[in-house]
Amino acid sequence: MSKLVLPDLTRAGKALGEVSRDFDFYHTLRFRNDVPKRLRDLFGDIFLGYYKIEDAQYRRDFLGEWVDNEKTRKELLKIRRLLPHEEIKDVRTTGAWGEELTDAFIRSQISLVRKFLSMPETLEVIAEFSGTSDASTDLKRFARRARSALEGYNQDIRLLKESPQFKDKQSLDVDWANSCVEKVEPFKYLLDEIRRVRSKLNYYMFMGLPYNGLFGGIKMPFCKPEFLDPDQNEGTIIKAYNPRYFKFDRPKEKGALANIIRLSVPNNIHWGEDARGTFVGGTNNMGKSVYLDTVALNIHLAMNGAYCFADSCSLSLPGRLFPCFDIKHTLGQGHFYAGASRVDNMLRHINRGDIVFFDEVASGTEPDAERKIAQGIINSFLHHELTFFYAGHESSLWKKNFKRPRVRVLKVADYDQPRKRGKVWEGMPSSEYGMMIAKKSGIDPESVMRRLSERLEI
Repeated sequence: MSKLVLPDLTRAGKALGEVSRDFDFYHTLRFRNDVPKRLRDLFGDIFLGYYKIEDAQYRRDFLGEWVDNEKTRKELLKIRRLLPHEEIKDVRTTGAWGEELTDAFIRSQISLVRKFLSMPETLEVIAEFSGTSDASTDLKRFARRARSALEGYNQDIRLLKESPQFKDKQSLDVDWANSCVEKVEPFKYLLDEIRRVRSKLNYYMFMGLPYNGLFGGIKMPFCKPEFLDPDQNEGTIIKAYNPRYFKFDRPKEKGALANIIRLSVPNNIHWGEDARGTFVGGTNNMGKSVYLDTVALNIHLAMNGAYCFADSCSLSLPGRLFPCFDIKHTLGQGHFYAGASRVDNMLRHINRGDIVFFDEVASGTEPDAERKIAQGIINSFLHHELTFFYAGHESSLWKKNFKRPRVRVLKVADYDQPRKRGKVWEGMPSSEYGMMIAKKSGIDPESVMRRLSERLEI
């Protein structure tokens, strides 16, 4: 019997490294309340590798057929539905502990057998699939090879295709189903290889889920990334959104599309020969870290062949993304040591073409040391023309680097524009911004002195 090789539709096995889990990309699925946690976790695992540009193009084009074309998407979902979800096996009427299984479970087992009996017809559907991407071509070629490999299968199962009856428990044709399992045993390996195409289609179904939301009755903003020569080491993303900060209503029916009530604030992103270092300054809780997360998310979506949440995106795929900041927990080390360990790991593995994200890189030590450490890292990165995004508070860093070549300095929303939280634009942040917050909270030097005086005089 001829060997059948499964098509590598996802090309996900050619990862050259991994990106830290700290970016939590699976949160892009959090608005789909009907998606089980195990599937959300699978989506998160997809984002742990990075790939060659040819692989990203391969997945991007096939995902485009799933996302952009409703007719093609229905064809792919039909193929996925026709393929069995597990290997063929005897139908059981009792469980592991001798308990009687429900009629519904027995029917599901018999339905699985029927899907294997219908495999020749399913291969015809796949072979006639209308997709035009390279992955679609591979899928259709596989169906034709599988059809030839199963040439004797259709003849053997012709007499087995009498549908079992489901009128009552006595007429559940378990004997018929098990005789079918026995008859198809010689073809079990080939059938199982064909069945495994379903898991490849699951990859694209999960990848396509985040793009199914609606905003004002239309699809949320997303775009097909265009890939530049990797040696250019540059990219421009226009009006990039972060779906982790979208506001959704809860779908009233299971499987219904989520409706987006409010989008996140869009930002333009750029890096290249004219912008190796990008600084983002401003106070806490106004969008610095959100901006870093938006940059990382959209770049990594493109690296994985997914669509970006933006109006347009063109980039040369980076090698690796490094988050150099303490996030989530400190593992008993304290903020400074946790952040320092990430910088140390980055310095051990960084290559030209990677992108590094700093968020208050030396936070947790003395102010003077923090400034010197941060400035030392910045000087080294700019000297070696490495690409980085830096978020922090220290105004002296902006002033020292504002007029340096290949540097962009951005500021977050002004104090009196809370609706624009998360928005960045060119220019240095005001050193008075933090003091305005302090005055409003009554913790500026004058207020503290006055409040203490009033308190202690009572």
